[in-house]
Amino acid sequence: MMKALIVCESVNGKLSGNAVRLATAAKRAAGTFDILYLGDNEGEAKSLARLVGCNHVIRVTNAGFDEWAIFNLVAAELSQYTHILAQESHLGRVFASFAAAKLGVDPVGNVDEVLDSETVVCSAFSGTLKKTVKASSFPFCMTVRASAFEALTEGSAEAPITVLQYQPSALKETQKVETVTDGRPLLTQASVIVSGGRGLDAEGFALLAKLADKLNAGLGATRAAVDAELATSDCQVGQTGQIVAPDVYIAFAISGAMQHLSGIKDAKTVVAVNTDPEAPIMEVADIALIADAKETIEKLLNLL
Repeated sequence: MMKALIVCESVNGKLSGNAVRLATAAKRAAGTFDILYLGDNEGEAKSLARLVGCNHVIRVTNAGFDEWAIFNLVAAELSQYTHILAQESHLGRVFASFAAAKLGVDPVGNVDEVLDSETVVCSAFSGTLKKTVKASSFPFCMTVRASAFEALTEGSAEAPITVLQYQPSALKETQKVETVTDGRPLLTQASVIVSGGRGLDAEGFALLAKLADKLNAGLGATRAAVDAELATSDCQVGQTGQIVAPDVYIAFAISGAMQHLSGIKDAKTVVAVNTDPEAPIMEVADIALIADAKETIEKLLNLL
């Protein structure tokens, strides 16, 4: 009998917007699934327990950020699952690697389609190529581009919830880390994201933050902008940052490196503002505006 385990993470007390999409991938792969929920929100745990196909929610409270200690809480249970799925995020990649090592299998990354219980399709080279991977044995450990899947619906029945109280490791001092959003929507939950690239200076990013507040939008940035300390790491969008799927993604002064485009491929509408008409992002944009990004932000703020 097929049975999957999915890992759902919570950021600042809010469930990642891709959690219910990850459940869709698990249902396609195995039919039924359990959920490992890392978070203290009882309401969110109950909401997950009502997802169609969910058998059991394992809720880890007081999780902190001692990843290995958290994973060791469920390590002994991993062998009962035929499929183990995590999001294509930092925590998801760590967990999938941990599970694969414990079970002696190879993990598979960047899954954006589940064909059946044995076969998945993965993105390669930042989404420019696709490859089909067939499991030679189980369990099948994978990280999933959850934004590529539709959200799974809730039913009337509620699966049982088991609460595990995490105790910080005596060998490792843990520190609570919070993602700073200044009241803005998380990138994985935002319906609108305004994002800036290295073409903006510090003043430009300050204006972009004001625009995000005016639009109640998420604030994103490229890896180059983060490396230049123009934005914080939790703003990074791309294959090595956040994978997002907003209704509208507005890119200011972003050239469109392959790894960044991979992170926004599931956005419904992409708007690009750039002075370079040959920038790669202009080719994938639904609306392309050849203009100075900083001046455009200022004009939008005046209009709003």
